[in-house]
Amino acid sequence: MELSSFLRGLPGGQALDSAKDQLLARGAKAHFNKLIGRYGTVLDFQLNTVDRSLSFTLLLKGEETPIKIQVHEYTLSTVEGKSALIIDGRKVDTSREWLTELIRDLVSQKRLVVPDNLEWVVQLLH
Repeated sequence: MELSSFLRGLPGGQALDSAKDQLLARGAKAHFNKLIGRYGTVLDFQLNTVDRSLSFTLLLKGEETPIKIQVHEYTLSTVEGKSALIIDGRKVDTSREWLTELIRDLVSQKRLVVPDNLEWVVQLLH
């Protein structure tokens, strides 16, 4: 049984699910801030493992206003023993119309391979 399904079945399970999402989001924010530090900062990261959605807010260097990005649905897959997060560009909205259109035009499906040291996190996303 998946952890999320187990947590939702417990009394107060939605609160446990929410706490798990907040913990994972905090870790994701820290991880992404390390990755994009040269370009800007992730100000906020929200994750909903039940709906399989996420959103984050970036403040890019040289910009005055943050950019909000909403991924309405993600999927998880395993290929050749490697886990991947798959994002469909058609299910992404941003606070910048031009960026939303660019993502929809150029990112049909983006497969992000999960590094081995973060494989345990994937188990929590199910």
